[in-house]
Formats: sequence, structure tokens, C-alpha cells
Amino acid sequence: MRIGLFAINFSTCADPEAAVAVAQAAEAAGFESVWTGEHIVLPDPMVERSPMPASTPILDTIVALTLIASHTPRCGSAAAGYGFATDLALAAECIAAIRQTADGYERPPELGPLEITVTPVGDLEPETVQQYGALGVDRLVLLPQPDARLDQRHAPVPLETILANVEHVGTTIVNR
Repeated sequence: MRIGLFAINFSTCADPEAAVAVAQAAEAAGFESVWTGEHIVLPDPMVERSPMPASTPILDTIVALTLIASHTPRCGSAAAGYGFATDLALAAECIAAIRQTADGYERPPELGPLEITVTPVGDLEPETVQQYGALGVDRLVLLPQPDARLDQRHAPVPLETILANVEHVGTTIVNR
């Protein structure tokens, strides 16, 4: 299972120095990739389905990934992809539907195999990683604070907390 880190360009990581520090820590911990969010337009006032307030600081995705690539040889060279945030039960339903739909179409060989990327919700333990893998998930992309409540996923997290979470996941999950 490949493990990535999400939110490298907003909230705490909108500060370029913090983004570089987190990306370097992720790379040192063995993470495969870092991921950005692209909420370039946010409603003000915030509406129920909005992922974060309009006042959230955000670095442009291209700027953030260029910055990261200049400081991390491995994590900064990412390919585009899409994932979704969900728990195991909903992930199982979604993946079954994706696979059923995909089976009805011939995928051009130049696109490579279909990959499923999920942002897990809740505590992340080695057993949870194995369960997502058994569902056919190829990559997990983690939030800076994986155990945050759904309505707090994009809230600012102190840099020290992010770095501690990255180190913990690197030790308990990535390099296990």
C-alpha cells in the first residue's frame, strides 16, 4: 500500500516554509507522495457542504508542488490522481460500484491500470491499512490530522502536530 499526505498547500501548509518542512518530514518518514487541494473558489459566507471557510489560506497547486519538488526529490514528483474521503464501509460500496462500471469499458492501455486512492477517515492503524488494501485500494492519502472530525478536516493544525503525525505514521504504518 502506498501512503501519501494531503493538504500540503493550505491552512498550516500555505506557509511555504511549513509546506517544505512537512514535505521533507513526509519524505523522510517514507511517504510516497504529497497531495494538494484545489478549492480555488470558496463561498463566503461558508455553506454546509463547503470544505473550509473562504478565509483559509491556500497556495496555488502548481506553485506548491513546484516549491515541494525543489526541496524533495521523491515526494515532489507526483502524478495527478483522485481520491475520496470515506470510512471502510462506504469505501467498499464505492469501490464495488467503480469496479463494476469499469468492467464494462475497455481501458486504453496507455492509461495504465485503474488505481483507487482513498483518504481514510478516523484513526489509522496497520490493520485498517490492510482492510483498505483488501478492498482493492492502491493508495491512502492522509490528512495532516487523520483523527479529525469530518467538519474539522481542513481546520488549521499546528506545524508541530503535523510533523509528529507524519513521524508516527512513518514509524507505525509506512516503514512497518
